[in-house]
Amino acid sequence: MGKHNSLFRPRVEHVNFQDLLKYGEHMPSGCIEWTQRRNSQGYGSFKLQSHANRVHRYVTRLFYGDPADESMYAMHLCDNPPCFNPDHLRWGTPLENTRDMDAKGRSKRPNWQGEKMFTAKLRAAQVIEIRELYAYGFSLRELARIYGVDHTNISAIIRRKSWKHI
Repeated sequence: MGKHNSLFRPRVEHVNFQDLLKYGEHMPSGCIEWTQRRNSQGYGSFKLQSHANRVHRYVTRLFYGDPADESMYAMHLCDNPPCFNPDHLRWGTPLENTRDMDAKGRSKRPNWQGEKMFTAKLRAAQVIEIRELYAYGFSLRELARIYGVDHTNISAIIRRKSWKHI
């Protein structure tokens, strides 16, 4: 487990940042990457008092205090899981973390929109037609009858609450 095994002894009650830096490699990006044990997602981990700790979460706690609640994430601003540079970390809610992943294209959730939705009753071309016909004066109920959907669906299309990517 490396040359500094004292960090991994269960007797240790606290580890300071300088102790952790012994296991870090400074990268040109400014990241400090954990060189020891990592989990399957690439996050560094170490044992302290027989408990596994994620390095980035431990460092976030050292520098920014305890999270508002335990459901909060220690977020990487650098998007580099083994990084434990405190300047690259902050606490965030699960929603903030999800939005950050989505904004940076790291979400594993499929991007199901429009026709890709298994519940879609319309096609993209029909949505464009609906918006054009509405602009020409067709009512929501007329469009709903023509396209075989409820008028609330037509309303959502017109207001861009659905099919907003078109």
